[in-house]
Amino acid sequence: MWTGTPCAPALLRTLTDTCCGLPGFLCRVVALMGEIGQRMGSDATQLGPIFAEVARRESMCSSKAQGGDLGLFGPGKMVPEFDAALFPETNPPPAGAVLGPIVTEFGCHAILVTKREVNRDQIEEKLARND
Repeated sequence: MWTGTPCAPALLRTLTDTCCGLPGFLCRVVALMGEIGQRMGSDATQLGPIFAEVARRESMCSSKAQGGDLGLFGPGKMVPEFDAALFPETNPPPAGAVLGPIVTEFGCHAILVTKREVNRDQIEEKLARND
């Protein structure tokens, strides 16, 4: 699992297509990401609700009923491909970022980062060293 710089956990939604071995399904996830962007337009407040509606309609993931909501997790808790996209050593994607398509053994995914939390243990350790 992830051995890079520790990073804040991410709360996210995922839109998954389980037949990603076929090139057409990569195109399908890209098309769905385009649909989300087009429907959202310039109103960023609509991104979460639109993504959730598309996930309920299109996703093959068990999180479909929750609009793709996977909850809050940190590095090493999901597949390595999610870690690579969500927890890079520099510049992790902020809340509101849509990532994908991300291909894993479980399918082809579009990811919406809905929240990032600061790891308070890391902050306290850093402050303790500076005192």
